[in-house]
Amino acid sequence: MKKHSTLLSFGLAMLAISTQAQDITSSLPTAKKPRSTESTLTYRLGRQGVSMGGLNQLLDQTGYPNLANQFTVLGIAQEMSRGDKPLTFITQFDFGLKSGNAANQTVTNGANTVRATYFQYGIGVGYRLIHTTKFTLTPKVMISPTFFSLNITSNDAPTPSVAAALVNPGSQQTATFRSSTFAGDLGLSGQYRFPYSSRTRQIVSDCGTTTITRERSLVLGFDAGYRLSANARLNQSVNDQTRNGSDNPTINLSGWYVTARFGFGTRYSR
Repeated sequence: MKKHSTLLSFGLAMLAISTQAQDITSSLPTAKKPRSTESTLTYRLGRQGVSMGGLNQLLDQTGYPNLANQFTVLGIAQEMSRGDKPLTFITQFDFGLKSGNAANQTVTNGANTVRATYFQYGIGVGYRLIHTTKFTLTPKVMISPTFFSLNITSNDAPTPSVAAALVNPGSQQTATFRSSTFAGDLGLSGQYRFPYSSRTRQIVSDCGTTTITRERSLVLGFDAGYRLSANARLNQSVNDQTRNGSDNPTINLSGWYVTARFGFGTRYSR
């Protein structure tokens, strides 16, 4: 009996010691895993292919040269990610440059002038196949609402006047047709960082001291891929109402693209 009593006392003592040790351990601050976040903001300049299709056929029939099946585009893109995760989130905006006849997006038949403009923005995600402190290579998939506008103006039209347009809007001798569609974007992005600034600061709290490092970099890179969209018919808006013309030509804003990128990046690590 005495032997059993001794064993019971020893077991209770060990349980008490174990409970106290757990309380002490749980009260200690837990060590945080190193974390980092990355963001880049870059300007884009490149070429975007489209298919004017039926529009160019109609221009031929009415004595105009063809519009180019490529736009020179200028845009801006932002990427944000966790440094230890492969996924990155992307937003971008692209504008088709309407730089006159040199870009072949303005054509004339002598009596009238036709000008085409293009705009798209997109959101999507990328998966970084290669990710080092200086270089990333990222396949990406995006959804891009895309817009196209065609402006037709008489070369003999008077100087635009608000007063004249209020009395007779048709006196300006201009017409605008638009189309819009959603496009899917499959591409590949690569960028290289050139760090030029690094700053470290410490934050003291009840949990200890946290060191935060901010690194700034110049970023050079590229984008290449294919944007796929459905056919879109050109329509005219009058009094905020879209007038659908079944005999209006359709265009397709699908095509290959390639752009060069230049900008700045920031990396925070702690």
